Amino acid sequence: RHCHLSVAVIGDAFADLFCYLGDSTLPKPGGDARLTKPITTVAGGSGLNTATHLSSLARRHATTSTTSTGGPTGSGGVGSGTTDVSLHTVLNESDEYGRLLSSHAGDHGFALVNCRRPSQVPE
Repeated sequence: RHCHLSVAVIGDAFADLFCYLGDSTLPKPGGDARLTKPITTVAGGSGLNTATHLSSLARRHATTSTTSTGGPTGSGGVGSGTTDVSLHTVLNESDEYGRLLSSHAGDHGFALVNCRRPSQVPE
């Protein structure tokens, strides 16, 4: 049997900034700190992380649920299946952070659905 499952994650997507300090202590309020590496921007947010992990699990399951002949493994009566994962969130697709998030979704095999209303887009 072949089944298809669609999973829609509704949640946040953020660009996380990582700063690496020269030592393990935070600077005093109003103080300075020396960075040991350039600031790194990575895709994050609980909704995006959930979609990333679900997509990874679905791909892993799809590759392990078939034998080399293409048939289902095991004898439990459950055949192969496909899973689509999508993240429904709000982002600005025209700035570098929105492009980072869109690229992350593409790299990890899930759809990113932008729920931003046209009236919310600045002119």
